[in-house]
Amino acid sequence: MHSAEGCADARQLKAPILPRARPGLVTIHNITRLALITFVVAICGGCSSSDPLSPGAASTGTLTDFQGQYSGTYRVNDCVGDGTFVGFCEGSGLTAGTALPISLSLTQNQSAVSGSVTLGQVAGTFLGTVSGGTLSGTAVMTDIPAQDITLSSNITTWKTTLSASGLSGGFTVVFRVAGATGTATMTTSIVQLTR
Repeated sequence: MHSAEGCADARQLKAPILPRARPGLVTIHNITRLALITFVVAICGGCSSSDPLSPGAASTGTLTDFQGQYSGTYRVNDCVGDGTFVGFCEGSGLTAGTALPISLSLTQNQSAVSGSVTLGQVAGTFLGTVSGGTLSGTAVMTDIPAQDITLSSNITTWKTTLSASGLSGGFTVVFRVAGATGTATMTTSIVQLTR
């Protein structure tokens, strides 16, 4: 399966992406790379898991009912880093075509949607709004500490629609490290996300 291979490849990259440094030499570049490795291991940790999928799609009035438990996969369309994050996408295996696991648990009150989203093993809090048949939202993901820094990630844009086969659409994730310059931005498409 492509997603498992992508994660295995990312795990094998641990050693090569760490630069050789003199003992005791700590640089923001080295620390950032350690944080990125930790993120890859966390996000790819769920690559080999599978959950039973149950069908279902309902709508009420003019608003689509997005409430429920979803699981499936998403595909990386593009990932670009700048500043400290140059090389992050390639080094972490977040390259175009890589498929990774996703799960989503949503509750809905009229047009307001909230819940949790999990990318691999990194969980976050989702907040969104339904307009007609479209769910738009954002999510703040759990920070990943490594050494003396913390890797933060947020879903800055989420846009999906619901059909009988599940959710379709995509989202954008932005990665940051406090005090470091630059970000990495990953755009994705949902391959399969059903309830």
